[in-house]
Amino acid sequence: MAAVNGIVVTAQHLATCIGMAVLKDGGNAVDAAVAVGHALAFVYAAAGNPGGGGFMTLQLADGRTAFLDVREKAPLAATARMQLDKDGNVVKGAITIGHLAVAVPGTVSGLALALARCGTMKRAALIAPALQLAAIETLLAQCPGQQPESAFQANRAWLAMRRCLKHQAQTEAQPQGGAVARQPTRPASPSSA
Repeated sequence: MAAVNGIVVTAQHLATCIGMAVLKDGGNAVDAAVAVGHALAFVYAAAGNPGGGGFMTLQLADGRTAFLDVREKAPLAATARMQLDKDGNVVKGAITIGHLAVAVPGTVSGLALALARCGTMKRAALIAPALQLAAIETLLAQCPGQQPESAFQANRAWLAMRRCLKHQAQTEAQPQGGAVARQPTRPASPSSA
């Protein structure tokens, strides 16, 4: 979608609309990226989420450039051997599942840093649309190149979500990509009912 002062492209139309609204309200590209980054966590989790990290490369209209590395970091108490067996071999699954697989996420702090350095709008205004989405529903998006079942099994998110959300609460079946998981205390949004 395009506006007079920019363009927003995402993998999910709701996030794109949120970014465009920021530009139309006078925000800059960083403001739009912050709003989109938070929104994608709820409508296209495969694109990233508050529990992840990433990179941001910026070139502002005045020519200034910036690069932010906001990848996840190991906790302070982590050790180089904590995922190895007594012989020094990696324990299968230890780096991806369980308490030893933990990392301190960088996405939220990275988006806040980008906003503080180069944004023009208030953080509360930029995350408000994402909070509205979260209060209504989460779209379970398919990871590119993966079957939804393997994506959900790999990170075991479905088991935890199934306890909290109404969607397929009575069955063990994995959801398909694009399925909607509604919060039990919230009504369905008109667009997904």
